[in-house]
Amino acid sequence: MAKAKELDAAADQVPFALSRALNQAVQNTRRVLTEVTWPSAMEIHNKGFIRRALRTKFSTKGDLRVSIFDDLHRANLAGHAYGGTKTPRGAHLAIPPKGLFARGASGIARGSRPRALIASTPKRALRITPKGIFIGASGSLHLQYAFASSAQQPADVRFEDDFKTSMLNDVRTSFPAAMANAMATRR
Repeated sequence: MAKAKELDAAADQVPFALSRALNQAVQNTRRVLTEVTWPSAMEIHNKGFIRRALRTKFSTKGDLRVSIFDDLHRANLAGHAYGGTKTPRGAHLAIPPKGLFARGASGIARGSRPRALIASTPKRALRITPKGIFIGASGSLHLQYAFASSAQQPADVRFEDDFKTSMLNDVRTSFPAAMANAMATRR
């Protein structure tokens, strides 16, 4: 209310103006997260993925809450933001050695995934041990996937920090203009 008096505005217009400022700020913040935060932290294979995964909930003058949330639940974005332990859906995780398989827009190519490798490799060249999947070539066995019961996911994307910084800056700068607009359109 003090800010409303300072801007020479009516107190009944504050929720409307604040809602407009929050909505503008959450749009700008989503843009920052998708165009700056994610690409700076990840090696991008599918440029449209993060724009599709992050969705926005806007505020109204009766509910002054905004949010940006993971709509797909595929990339474990919370794991990238906070870190943690990745556990398998089945018996174990199959982890490829770094740089062995090229990654495309959908991750490792379907023909190079463990199940497809096992199906397409001749039985005489294939070894599946408790340590991983090995394929024989040139007289020796080569590790294709290592098995693990869990893997550590580092906190490698600064979603929360960038969200707070961007939202605070945008709301501070856009509120006076939103309040002036609310007063100009007031009935």
